[in-house]
Amino acid sequence: MRWRQRKERERQLDAELRFHWEEQVAEYIRQGLSEVDAQRRARLELGSMTQVREEYRDARGTRVWEDLGQDLRYAARGFVHTPRFALSAIAALALAVGVATAVFSVVDQSLFRALPYTQDNRLVSLGIVAPVISSQDWLFAVTYQEWQKTQTAFAALTAWKGVGDCDRQDNEPERLTCAQVEAGFLSTLGVQPWRGRNFYAGEEGVGLISYGYWQSRFGEAPTVLGQRLRLDGANVTIVGVLPRDFETPTLAPADVLLPLNLK
Repeated sequence: MRWRQRKERERQLDAELRFHWEEQVAEYIRQGLSEVDAQRRARLELGSMTQVREEYRDARGTRVWEDLGQDLRYAARGFVHTPRFALSAIAALALAVGVATAVFSVVDQSLFRALPYTQDNRLVSLGIVAPVISSQDWLFAVTYQEWQKTQTAFAALTAWKGVGDCDRQDNEPERLTCAQVEAGFLSTLGVQPWRGRNFYAGEEGVGLISYGYWQSRFGEAPTVLGQRLRLDGANVTIVGVLPRDFETPTLAPADVLLPLNLK
């Protein structure tokens, strides 16, 4: 129906343009010009028919869709005639989109997104940067412990060992991601467990699970506290559930937080 209406509008436009052009030619002939000169002068004054049609389409706001339709038809014809080239172009475009998405995800995390913690503008990361060893800064345990005892510049100092793989080895084996953190890690970041409690200093054999893991594995059961997981050969008692929006400092997902006891 819309196609017929558009065709009818185009026909009416052509008829109107033709009428104005013929009227102008007739006027110039009455003024004494030859028919050829009158047609030439009318064409100069009224402009080309194609240009007038395009301006009319712009005013109606339909030229974009018409141009898009023409481009799609042209692309389809090209795909039929040269399918190998078309497939290569599509593959290259898909690869470029994928690379751009990957780069943006890294830049978004490192440059654009604010840290998901309370008073994130007061947080700093301290350590040694050694790309051969790790992409994150790090410290020897002895150095960190000395800093922790003697530093006065910061309200609190805490440590973690990043996110790595761990294996659940009980009756439901699965590969998880775990992060070891000090007891003061969450409080330093201004994070409170959504359910349960944080670690105590020097505590071992306990863990906090992520909100997502609580949903997917335990079905949001309130009885999750006190249940045990066997991770990498050690029994871990669940003492808390992290907030839904919790993220590690590197934004890497962690299913379980375990105590980091530096001795």
